[in-house]
Amino acid sequence: MNRLKNRLGLLAVLSAAALMAGCATTVSGTASPAGEPAASGQKAPPAAEPTDTPPSTPVNADELMRKIRDASVCDIHDVEALAKFGAQREAEGARRVFNECWARAKNPNEPFSYLFDLKVGVEFGQKERTENAPEPADGRTLHNYRYNKEKQDECMYYAPYPGADFAVSLRARKVPAKGAPDQVWPERCQEAKSYLLRIMPKAEAFTPRSKPSTIPVVGKDPCARKDVLLGQYPDYQSGVSYVSPYQCRIRLFRPGNPVALNVSVYWKIDAVPRLEKTDQGVGTWEAAATRVGRFNAVKMVSAGRGPGGVQTGGSCGYALIVEPAPPEDQNGAVLAKVDLNDDFRAASFPPGANVPPPSCEPLTRFAEAVAGQL
Repeated sequence: MNRLKNRLGLLAVLSAAALMAGCATTVSGTASPAGEPAASGQKAPPAAEPTDTPPSTPVNADELMRKIRDASVCDIHDVEALAKFGAQREAEGARRVFNECWARAKNPNEPFSYLFDLKVGVEFGQKERTENAPEPADGRTLHNYRYNKEKQDECMYYAPYPGADFAVSLRARKVPAKGAPDQVWPERCQEAKSYLLRIMPKAEAFTPRSKPSTIPVVGKDPCARKDVLLGQYPDYQSGVSYVSPYQCRIRLFRPGNPVALNVSVYWKIDAVPRLEKTDQGVGTWEAAATRVGRFNAVKMVSAGRGPGGVQTGGSCGYALIVEPAPPEDQNGAVLAKVDLNDDFRAASFPPGANVPPPSCEPLTRFAEAVAGQL
């Protein structure tokens, strides 16, 4: 598929993926109406002993998202419990995924290390609960990742938060040093399960971070300015939900109207979109420099074109440059993304019907409101 098609489909893919996942939680007070989707030869060390964990109680999903944003995920790790894996131990946050932290343990001069990759607030709805086999453990129900049997050096488990379509995931790996052979780890799943059980009490009782994150969007709620957008569509029904602690999804629709609008707000670290303007027959794509609030930004607009020049919808989006990329990493800009695309099926329209691109004006005002919270 050519670059233009990729551009035209980008925002649609992001929203469609979120909609099809079926495991985002609806934000309080904005539930979707009925009928709409809710907005080696080495001897392995012995297994860790899990701590006692009482049965979990249901959590409020909105409150869960807030606690994750307010906490330091690395504080959930227990690096001292990994002492048997190596004398050198550390926990390090994943800069590009705000709700992820690695703990690593190794011994000097060994050609491998043990890596325990923790994520909190990962999507885990009914589909994921069915696909990944449940395993009762220590008063909880963990889920064994369905592809674990295909791996010889890693294993992952999920621990769902009761009452919410989100979970904690723990992926344990035996990682070879650069140039070293892959490492077989027979006890990988036993260790992943044991360590996950050990840290779950801390994953359910988040301790607020003691000092602000150095990343300016960390701790910010992507759904916080939803009412600014909803107020511009008084004739629309809506569904608002979290896809993750750092991604908000808003769906706007009118009964009987085949065109719905999908809006996504999320924070990410990536390259600033390239400025360009193209027209290659199937439609147009333009990414232009602009300002949104106090931030430099890139405005991205697409418009589809079908046979005979008919309009086939489009999209609009903003990438707010909250923090520029450092010179040594052009993929390291801190961005706030606000995207809108229409959602319709061509079969809903007679042949040759025009479907104009959505207006960018409401999204512009919404993006300004989002900028104001950062």
